[in-house]
Amino acid sequence: MKKFTVLILIILITAALFSVMPILSVNAAVWAIPNTNTVIVNGEETEFNAYLILDNNYLKLRDIAYILNGTEKQFSVNYDDITKEIILTSGRAYKEIGDEMTIKNRDDKTAVVTTNKIYLDGREINLQAYMIDDYNYFKLRDIGAAFDFGVTWDDKNDTVKIDTGKSYTPE
Repeated sequence: MKKFTVLILIILITAALFSVMPILSVNAAVWAIPNTNTVIVNGEETEFNAYLILDNNYLKLRDIAYILNGTEKQFSVNYDDITKEIILTSGRAYKEIGDEMTIKNRDDKTAVVTTNKIYLDGREINLQAYMIDDYNYFKLRDIGAAFDFGVTWDDKNDTVKIDTGKSYTPE
């Protein structure tokens, strides 16, 4: 009887932890460290306001859209203030808002998981994103996969390469 009681107790504790974990992960803050790696976009060195979060490169969504504007992988970014949704449309020109590609500072920041719903071409998608100083930062590889452009890491030169002429290949 004692083993049965212990087993039931373990099951209840495990169930309780799993029911709380989604709440913790949505509100959990992580460190965002300024990323000073070189970024090459279609052969040209480009400076981004980027962060390293949990060993991945995160860039401002609007900066990515801005730099890809005019390429075959361009996409528009819209935000619905009422529904709090991010709306991405592939193949559409990006409309500038004025603060793209500005380097704010190089301090470590606190990043919080973005809770906005994200739509790509009318369908909801799940992309890893963090809010830093009221901007959405997206995992570069997720955006590369969503819009099918090449993202590679050159370990020897500490360089991130974005190539809109290539398809996305998982690492």
